[in-house]
Amino acid sequence: MGGAGGGVAYNQDEFEEICSRGFDLSPTSEIYIDEYLEGWKEYEMEVVRDKNDNCIIVCSIENLDPMGYILEIPLQLHPLKP
Repeated sequence: MGGAGGGVAYNQDEFEEICSRGFDLSPTSEIYIDEYLEGWKEYEMEVVRDKNDNCIIVCSIENLDPMGYILEIPLQLHPLKP
């Protein structure tokens, strides 16, 4: 997700430290917590749906960067490699 207070915690102490830093940096005193899926690949699907709920995938995108890394210019492959 990124952000000034973000991080990955591998134990309870790191989790509490990251949460504390996030609260300190948040103008709304809120933080977002999610599960980190280390080593997983991220895929995006562009889907078109009509009013009858018919769907088709018009494009598939594979992000070549590991999940959790935010780059200015993401590396993507269109279409997915086999």
